[in-house]
Amino acid sequence: MEHMRESTANQKTARKEIEERGKVKLCCIPCLKTWEITDISSVDVIPDTEGMTMLCSYCRVDALVPVVPSSMLYGKTEEEQKRQLEAWRYAEFGFPPEEEEKTSCLGCQQGLANQEAHMDIGGCLYCD
Repeated sequence: MEHMRESTANQKTARKEIEERGKVKLCCIPCLKTWEITDISSVDVIPDTEGMTMLCSYCRVDALVPVVPSSMLYGKTEEEQKRQLEAWRYAEFGFPPEEEEKTSCLGCQQGLANQEAHMDIGGCLYCD
């Protein structure tokens, strides 16, 4: 997956951006949330073989992309970034944008299809 180099072992990249520019924008692939941080300790991390990987503060999935000059999201408009995130989300999680509006399940809306509540049951515990 083309986003993997940006969404894994990425704490160091985000920290450097904060040190250089005072903030970093984070984009979550599963839940499509975007926000800026000014303190790297405000985001939880998990260890990865190549470093620390940041977790989304909203959906808790380890698929955050820091928008830095080396990122594929850098220099794109908000709409272009959203389209790229949606493409990655579909490729990684199989969740096309049009299905987002069809479910009332908060877990599905937040991209938690790979999390405990959705695993090993062939679908969502809350949706039909």
